Amino acid sequence: MIVSRRKYDALLQELARLEVERDEGRRVRRELVTDLREAHESLKQITDHDGRLTALLQTTQRDQGAEVARLEGRLERAVRGCARYRGELDDRDRVIDQLTVQLMGAMGYSRDELVALGIVDAAQGSEPGLEVAS
Repeated sequence: MIVSRRKYDALLQELARLEVERDEGRRVRRELVTDLREAHESLKQITDHDGRLTALLQTTQRDQGAEVARLEGRLERAVRGCARYRGELDDRDRVIDQLTVQLMGAMGYSRDELVALGIVDAAQGSEPGLEVAS
């Protein structure tokens, strides 16, 4: 088959254009493969980093839970201790009040005088140990 010069030149130009397109396509494909590998590596690093952060978060939450439990235990012991000391203080205040009343009674103060001084409450009945000198 005989091909004319003009047709041959046209085919040769078309072949050159296709080779350029092929080379450009290969270059673009290589760049895409490189970009894809880099993206995959970045995704892998991010996933690894996320795994480490998740493990750290779980450890922190577990440690915080243990710390909260320890602090709650300490707080509960402190509250119980406070209540015990408050009870002891109330008991001592009652003893001091009783001793004050007895002392004032022994010194000769009457019930009305003790009420006036605020040592004995006017609404209270006779307290044990209140022996007012007559």
